[in-house]
Amino acid sequence: MSSLLQVDDLVVTYKSFGKEPFTAVKGVSLTVSPGEVVGLVGESGCGKSTIARTVCGLESPSEGSIDFQGQSVKHLGMRKRADDQLRMQMVFQDPFNSLNPRRTVGSQIADSVALAKRLGGTSPMSATDWLEKVELSADDATAFPHRFSGGQRQRIAIARALAAEPTLLIADEPISALDASLQAQIADLMSRLVRDSGAGMLFISHDLAVVRLIADRIMVMKAGKIVEEGPTEQVWNHPQHEYTQTLLASIPLPDGLGRLPGLAPTP
Repeated sequence: MSSLLQVDDLVVTYKSFGKEPFTAVKGVSLTVSPGEVVGLVGESGCGKSTIARTVCGLESPSEGSIDFQGQSVKHLGMRKRADDQLRMQMVFQDPFNSLNPRRTVGSQIADSVALAKRLGGTSPMSATDWLEKVELSADDATAFPHRFSGGQRQRIAIARALAAEPTLLIADEPISALDASLQAQIADLMSRLVRDSGAGMLFISHDLAVVRLIADRIMVMKAGKIVEEGPTEQVWNHPQHEYTQTLLASIPLPDGLGRLPGLAPTP
């Protein structure tokens, strides 16, 4: 199966006057295939979000290549996204900043429905259908973003992204700002909707426990590099890198469950 997204030896270096250059991403390669959810996990500042922004064309790579559906992804700068990149949609950490506060949520989702049709999409779903798909009400279409909770706004952002009928969804820390009780629920919702559509998803998070619930493969990132990758259960049950083991050891478990599989006993 050919990959939707192919990233090879990506390097992203930031340069600023009077300071030493800082390399945020150091030779990262990854793929995402149709119907596949790939989890990219690591601590804050390790370069995960830089990868997301570069893959989407919002940052310029210093070295390496990014291909989406066989076409090179170009740095956007101030330019409008080309049609061949609109099949890649994004869901970011803060849904309030990504939604237009002056427009109803229904009109914003309707824009994505119109985009899908312009690009040859065939879904019969309307903006209100999409709201119901993410477990909100059709009546919510006439409301503005400030009327919703953080979890509801994230559902709206997901509906807007998927209404464009993307072949690839880039989700950059989409649940980290939500209450713990909502995080797994929203992650599962995203995974189900993406799989139902046959799209692929790169799901970026610092939470390995949530990623385990939805990802087919996991890539663990530290200090700009991928230090471990593999099928989800392999990484979860038999972590090879010390940093992966540290991430697993930091996951709280209810009393009596012991340590996670693959970790050495506590001294």
